[in-house]
Amino acid sequence: MRKIEDLQRDMEEIKETLERHTHSGNDGSDYIYNDAPVTKTEQQFRSGDFTVTGININNVQRGALIVGRDEQGTDGSDNMEIVFENQPLTNGITNQSFIYGARSPLYVGTDCSVISGTSILSTKQYEFAVNSLAGVYLDVTDPVTGIVYGYVISSNTKDTITISGMFSANIINGEYRIFVPIYFGSAEQPWRRLYTLDGSGGGVRFGLGSTNQGQNGLLYSSGENLIWRSPSGSTTTIA
Repeated sequence: MRKIEDLQRDMEEIKETLERHTHSGNDGSDYIYNDAPVTKTEQQFRSGDFTVTGININNVQRGALIVGRDEQGTDGSDNMEIVFENQPLTNGITNQSFIYGARSPLYVGTDCSVISGTSILSTKQYEFAVNSLAGVYLDVTDPVTGIVYGYVISSNTKDTITISGMFSANIINGEYRIFVPIYFGSAEQPWRRLYTLDGSGGGVRFGLGSTNQGQNGLLYSSGENLIWRSPSGSTTTIA
């Protein structure tokens, strides 16, 4: 009988220890020194409204820092996301890695077909609140060429999006992305300096869509000259 009582007491002590067990060192546990905590792809570490997550799709590696009450998502999530993207398949070719970000409303759709010279995109993937996307931005990717075209949304119904201006390409079964750009720095806390490379491979780019595809300009240095490349592709030496 005494042995049973001792066993029950030991079990209660183990239960209490496990309930307090945090690897903080405060409960007699060891700190995690040598092994970093690892989760499955798309699982998250979260503290309050701040989340860290990682994902690998089609050999593109992405890690995201998310601020907001919604988890990472592409279906209207109400948050801000900073994404770190690495493209291993471009190693030794274009060596592409990016840091970019956006805020809500955030949507990604895969059923996009648009006609050049028209202004309306139809989708069955979501049901939007009427005109909730007015002033928001839209990217449309041509699955054949990989070129991204950017537009500003003027209005929307539950299943159509109307842009300011006209679509400039015929796209079938393309991917679209709805987002709001975010500020880099602020009036109260500006960054000290922006470092870029010399030449047209560096510089500062302005506008939407894929680079040098007619929707954006580039300001860059070339030796002692400062050059502006307009959306049309023409260049002007400024200084």
